Amino acid sequence: MVHTVGKVYLVGAGPGDPGLITIKATQVLAQADVVLYDALSHPNLLRYAKHADCIFVGKKKGQHSAKQVDINARLISLAKEGKTVVRLKGGDPLIFGRGGEEMTVLAAENIPFEVVPGISAGLSVPACAGIPLTHRSLSRSVAFVTGTTLDGSVIEEKPLPDADTLVFFMAVSHLRAITQGLLKQERFTKQTPVALIYNGSTAKQKVLLGTLETIYEIKEAAKLMPPALLVVGEVVALSEELAWWEARPLSGKRVVVLRQADNGDLAAQRLSALGAEVIHIPMLDIVPIKDSLKQINKEELQALEYVIFTSQNAVTVFKETLLSKGLDTRTLANTTIVSIGKKTDTALANMGLVADIRPVESLSAEIAELFEETNRAERMLIPCAKKANPALSQKLKEKGYDVSVLAIYDTHIPSHFVGHIHGGDHVFFTSPSTVEHLIQSKVWDDQDIVAHSIGSVTTKALKKADKNVTIVEANQASVEAMIETMLGYQHDS
Repeated sequence: MVHTVGKVYLVGAGPGDPGLITIKATQVLAQADVVLYDALSHPNLLRYAKHADCIFVGKKKGQHSAKQVDINARLISLAKEGKTVVRLKGGDPLIFGRGGEEMTVLAAENIPFEVVPGISAGLSVPACAGIPLTHRSLSRSVAFVTGTTLDGSVIEEKPLPDADTLVFFMAVSHLRAITQGLLKQERFTKQTPVALIYNGSTAKQKVLLGTLETIYEIKEAAKLMPPALLVVGEVVALSEELAWWEARPLSGKRVVVLRQADNGDLAAQRLSALGAEVIHIPMLDIVPIKDSLKQINKEELQALEYVIFTSQNAVTVFKETLLSKGLDTRTLANTTIVSIGKKTDTALANMGLVADIRPVESLSAEIAELFEETNRAERMLIPCAKKANPALSQKLKEKGYDVSVLAIYDTHIPSHFVGHIHGGDHVFFTSPSTVEHLIQSKVWDDQDIVAHSIGSVTTKALKKADKNVTIVEANQASVEAMIETMLGYQHDS
């Protein structure tokens, strides 16, 4: 069988912050059949590659990684199978990223390729450290330099660009040799300001400030490892005054969101704006229950007096079921709609519905109190998850309502995870299922974390899990309240 030759995209993943990916990069990832990604590519970026086989190929100093020749061979092989292949590389693929080597290999094999530039760490990481690479009073030029050579030759003997600001990539291993080489040049002195920036644009970002004379000892005392950039020049002296990254309230915090990316996006945007690095590790796959969905039909719906939606997912599955049967919201024209939670409100609004009743509290007892006792056996439908808490339906039945609980979807643990829990992470648990699934996933071994719980039922599941965690429960059952509670916790701790 003859395959049509596919295409390879060399895509820049940016410096680390997933928000710094380009629109073109996300579009290409969405089209990919296969993604070969590096260690410096943020795990959140792989959620754009919804239909791709994502393969880790390493490329991180001091750790086992795939050899470049093997990566080249795999690119060629996959393209010749007719695949659309994305080579996802940290920063920009053509700035010390071996993208030029891969382009040469692909061209020699007559394989179509395209480069999608990324935001280089050389530009963005100093910016995150409050260092303007150029400044009218201090620096009229900037140059990017590698701190590691292919042939292993002595760094200080290499000629350096004549620029006011120098940015060294891969400089940590040869830092002493680099500083000694710079001090041999008349334009630099022992007092020339220097910055080492580790894990720039991520929660682990750390900036070490010093001079050409002191930076090596400062680095040794800090015992920090790559990846890091070295910035040399008078502009570095502005860093302390202009530092903005650390000034944000959640700067330096990793927040793990366990919900599906679509559900967590608004929360992620708010958390990112507050300075947190947000990691998406979804623990719930929403799977509609087909047998139950057969009960959603025009006759049944029009006979109802109430429909109570308890979650955004319930609304989504309900809406998709209506549309699949050629129905729309007109079937609920004479029905009182109850919505529990802001996310549910938003999902209903996207469906073209505004709830008649929106309880302030989401606890079953408080919701049930909104309904008076009845002798008419008014019909209620609660479309919900298979594992939904039965307390609400039980209380409404006690008040005389004819309540049908219809489990229209189940939550399954995903088969594949990208990302891992780190010690000190703040993890958002939005249901007991997220607790159960995270433990089953092995993504969380036994690292100490701060567990942010959406409510008492989820807190109970966390306590039952018997993990060594600090539990912080939100004062209301919403992600927005969880964020506000986290801000208060950070302030108090």
